[in-house]
Amino acid sequence: TTGQYPENFEPFVSYNVPLSFERYYLQNISNAGRIYLTSHLDQNFYFPTSIPGTKGTFSYFVRFTNLESQENIEVPFTYVNYANSEPQLRFTVPKLDNQSIYALQVIRKSAFTSKSTNNGMPKGKKEITIVSTSQNEISTEITLTNDKISPGKQTANNEDLLYYTYFRTSKFNSLKEKINAISFGSTEYIGSDDNKKLKINMTLDEPFEKRDFKPFVPANSNISNMVFEPKIKIRDPFDTYYHTNKAKAKIWGFINNYNENVKGGLTQRNIPDNLRIDWGFYTNYWLSPNRFHSTLSNPLSESEVETLWNNYLSTGQMNNASFSSKATVGGMNLNILSNPSAFIIYDTHFKVHKDKSGLKDWVLNYYSSYCGIQPCLFFLNQYPSFHNKYTVMKNTNFRIDANTGTYKLSFYPNGTDKPGEYFPNIFKGVNINFSTPSFGQMNKN
Repeated sequence: TTGQYPENFEPFVSYNVPLSFERYYLQNISNAGRIYLTSHLDQNFYFPTSIPGTKGTFSYFVRFTNLESQENIEVPFTYVNYANSEPQLRFTVPKLDNQSIYALQVIRKSAFTSKSTNNGMPKGKKEITIVSTSQNEISTEITLTNDKISPGKQTANNEDLLYYTYFRTSKFNSLKEKINAISFGSTEYIGSDDNKKLKINMTLDEPFEKRDFKPFVPANSNISNMVFEPKIKIRDPFDTYYHTNKAKAKIWGFINNYNENVKGGLTQRNIPDNLRIDWGFYTNYWLSPNRFHSTLSNPLSESEVETLWNNYLSTGQMNNASFSSKATVGGMNLNILSNPSAFIIYDTHFKVHKDKSGLKDWVLNYYSSYCGIQPCLFFLNQYPSFHNKYTVMKNTNFRIDANTGTYKLSFYPNGTDKPGEYFPNIFKGVNINFSTPSFGQMNKN
């Protein structure tokens, strides 16, 4: 460090978007790039507008460099420090190549060819050429040299490196494309009759990363206890024929009769809030993350990127083919499976049985609370239709007997990049439909 602050602001980074070392970045989810900071950055130190003692000025940008093609794109950024908000750098993520590792750099560039400062980062020699870019992008390209310094750390002679990280783009641009590329196989029932679950088998075109379905801490965050929700969640809309026609009518016949004839009587007893499904309106049921079973990839790591880069210097290829097959590149086992299998364990149908059991237990508790140790003749005489409805519900099989048909699950990406929050991005979600086989008659409960 020099003086009061480190020469680069990496120690102040909370997390960034795209996520550092993301392995399957989907570009169409959002192009809003962010680098969130733990504290305000001194503007005069990190982002001065002019070179002291000269008439020269600085320019600032975020550079995306494709490690294999060596092509790069530079976009401007804005430093934002609003009250009651995290300080952050905002930029637009440009259109990038698919299945490619990118170095993301924050650059301070001097108008002079000599270095303005020495920020302690390794410098690689570069050639500067003019390329055609889109309207919002700076029209320069940096050609990487055959140097052991990895691309994320290389800068031109008149540049300072303020921050760098890596990420990799997915084969697909959207979650819909990725899910639609899945080959769905058979559906089968597993488990005992009393706890039978549906298993949906599939073969993935591209694997998922652990952070897609598991809570996580960003790879390069300087806040160790900052936990993010999974990037993808699976929703059961619970609106199939069975749910709305076979079970709902019976349960509501009991509940409606209670609300009309018993509620507000001598004892105020409402339908319990802890029932697993509220049958009163369209229900969303989110599957637990452990219901999706597959070999989930680890995030990228800097050592993996360094190994791939050294391999590129030796062979002239990044061996991107290794990302679709289990292979060893440069002595490193990437452990990425080709077309991995996966399955979802789904048992929402059987919540119906548990709900009925919950209602029955509640009614029995109601009887005992209302009547005490005395016979409940007064209650039964006062509310015979309520008791009859309960008897009908108790003797009705709410389990699925013949449920052959088509059901639906929905995959939704997280619509926020804030830690600890999940808001489904309904505009970027995708549905899958699957057929369920019949398993015959089951015993009543």
